Amino acid sequence: MMQWIKDKKYYILFACLTFVFYQSSIDNEFSLDDKFIFANIPAEGTLFKDVFSVFAKRFDILDYRPVAMFTFALEQYFLGSINPKISHVINIVIYILLCLLIYYVLKKLPIKNAHKIAIITTVLFIVHPVHAGVVNNLKSRDGLFSMLFMFLAINA
Repeated sequence: MMQWIKDKKYYILFACLTFVFYQSSIDNEFSLDDKFIFANIPAEGTLFKDVFSVFAKRFDILDYRPVAMFTFALEQYFLGSINPKISHVINIVIYILLCLLIYYVLKKLPIKNAHKIAIITTVLFIVHPVHAGVVNNLKSRDGLFSMLFMFLAINA
């Protein structure tokens, strides 16, 4: 329990830093390739059981992205339509969870100075500009989920 209290300041710092860096994406509209989202989720006003139909569809000929499409289908079902502001907030929240998980997993490494390495790595991961495309592009939510699930698997 004491370790959680000790690390709480880092979790808060990372969450705030991530939000500061990516909050500008909330005002973004849909991008050109976000049209693929609408083509692969049930239409507005469908029944809740239709939300699960995304697990039987492919994103395109080769890609299968059911988890990301499921989140969009849920978003549309509960909110009536997909709002780009809400979708961008969801992407930021997923990215914050990913950054917190990176810190959590790396600080448990059985190496000298693992805690310091975890802090530096997490900060560099948060501020690196290459991640802006994944956070800002709604269609790239599958990339966020892929890395989130990878770190969950490493932690397990």
